[in-house]
Amino acid sequence: MRHLIIGLALVARAASAQMQPAESFAGRLSPDARVALQRLVDSARAAGIPAAPLQNKIAEGALKGADERRIIAAVQSLIQRLADAQRILGPRSRDTDGYGLLGATASALQAGVAPGIIQSLVALDSTQRSDPRPLVGALVTVVDLIAKHIPASAAGMSVADLLRRRATEDELVAFRADIARDITAGATPDIALATRMRAYMQALDANRSIDRRPPGGRASPPGAL
Repeated sequence: MRHLIIGLALVARAASAQMQPAESFAGRLSPDARVALQRLVDSARAAGIPAAPLQNKIAEGALKGADERRIIAAVQSLIQRLADAQRILGPRSRDTDGYGLLGATASALQAGVAPGIIQSLVALDSTQRSDPRPLVGALVTVVDLIAKHIPASAAGMSVADLLRRRATEDELVAFRADIARDITAGATPDIALATRMRAYMQALDANRSIDRRPPGGRASPPGAL
């Protein structure tokens, strides 16, 4: 799970970065394996699944000297997760954000996040279509909380509350860091989550009130538009 969190964070911060193509490691794989993997990549590309993450997975396995059958199985599994992610995201899977949003969704599925949780986050973020970073950050945060032994349902609902209050990518990064700091200091994961959620929701609500304040006037009451 730790490796998954690191990989997902890298996707969120450097979505357009790519490893060397799988062809660079062809000498490390048998001809049969190369043929099988190329067929998988071609088939996935024909279905609209980006080739880059599949090539990266092949390169990762070849670099580690993994068994070729395991590499093929890993690529097949990744194709399935990416296809599932495309179905969950719908039109959002075609956002011009590189592999970031699709990859973050696939990684969340790998971590065990229920599709319904992801769909609720996508629905909440539907008005931020021009900027996928908050949604990517939200998915990263859910996976991170699960890795800290917070139940997936609680993690999903908490992040949904933050996203509903227009939490930015930077605020979600700070939220994860604060919870990690609290746990390191001795707080249980559930207490750390509850404490930070109260603080962040209060801060975000206050910011929203300031945003609604007319020039030279007082903040609008809660619920006013």
